[in-house]
Amino acid sequence: MQGTVNDNFGYMLYVVKGLATGNREFSLDVDPRLAYNFKFVENIEFAPSYDYTDGYLKWSSTPTKGMEVLAQIGREKTKFSFGYGSNLVLSGNHANLDFLKFQFKYGPVRYTSYQASTVGRFQTIRNDNYTKYFAANKFQLHFPDLFDVSIGEVIVYSGRGLDLAYLNPLIFYKFAEMSLQDRDNGTLFFDFQSDFIPDLELQASFFLDENILGELADLERFSNKTAYQLGAFWYTPINDLTMIAEYTRIRPYVYTHTNPGNTYTSWDSPVGHIIGPNADQILFKAEYALNYVTNIFASFSHTRKGLNLYDENGNLTYNAGGNLFEPHRADVDSDHIKFLSGDVYNYDDLEVGLSYEAFRDLTFFLSFRHKTAKQIATGNSTEVTWINFKFTIEY
Repeated sequence: MQGTVNDNFGYMLYVVKGLATGNREFSLDVDPRLAYNFKFVENIEFAPSYDYTDGYLKWSSTPTKGMEVLAQIGREKTKFSFGYGSNLVLSGNHANLDFLKFQFKYGPVRYTSYQASTVGRFQTIRNDNYTKYFAANKFQLHFPDLFDVSIGEVIVYSGRGLDLAYLNPLIFYKFAEMSLQDRDNGTLFFDFQSDFIPDLELQASFFLDENILGELADLERFSNKTAYQLGAFWYTPINDLTMIAEYTRIRPYVYTHTNPGNTYTSWDSPVGHIIGPNADQILFKAEYALNYVTNIFASFSHTRKGLNLYDENGNLTYNAGGNLFEPHRADVDSDHIKFLSGDVYNYDDLEVGLSYEAFRDLTFFLSFRHKTAKQIATGNSTEVTWINFKFTIEY
């Protein structure tokens, strides 16, 4: 349910309750959101269930021509950077965050201040569960028919309540974090999106975790926690066809932190790109409109990921920087780490489907999906295939 009141006040409420019977692992393939649903993860009920709820209150105003001010409190899927699949900053492929957001637009200037909270890893002892906070800001220049360019920061902190330093929308977070005795996880990002080539959009993003340009020349140093993403969107190269191509590369240890409470995660999932550290991915998507109510679509992704190595007792024997919750260990792990070292897996994900809008706001989806995972060292692989049917009603 959503709507507006008096043109400048908006609201939304979303509630879902359901059962997830059958194979738990397969349920996670069909609906990845279950990985961060408390009822499903806790798994103490006879009939496994899940629930989701989102909602917000939003106020906007135009004090003068060309100026817009927006304030919002709520919980909903939020993205904070460019990206056609997932993105490096706030991807939306994670538990929806509770947030306060302020936006300002005037001429080419766009500014967003974002304060959010979520939880850490699930613990069976409830007193061990904790809240973590994300503070983010983004300064963007928007030039119509030319390009958009942005710079932004995200700080992750825990172990205390809201920090007043990060509530200040006009401060450089990384330097503020240093003044607070360098306890938190500070990141910096840049992104770009073109609008000057007819029917072709280009995107680029660069993500810097902790290290502010100090050792970028030493590309294999563990502290060089960087990631980048390049993408292109081609609109109607043939009739009503659209095509997307995107490449993402994330170095080892990105999103990790020496304080496990400050990892760049919500539950067990990265808040940034879903592939996590020590991984890369190439993604292709295409969609074709057969008519005004029927679309066919297809997507394919190939992901390579280097995982950490463990002995038969589960003890870490080689840290490849591939686990979100196992940061670099001083005096134990090497100061240099090669990209895609460790136990390397290849993951392929293919989906082909059809959507049909029978009536306004009533849409049916039918798709075929095939996923494989192959361990390079042994050649062992697993596969899963399914057909998915669903319909959505929006109000």
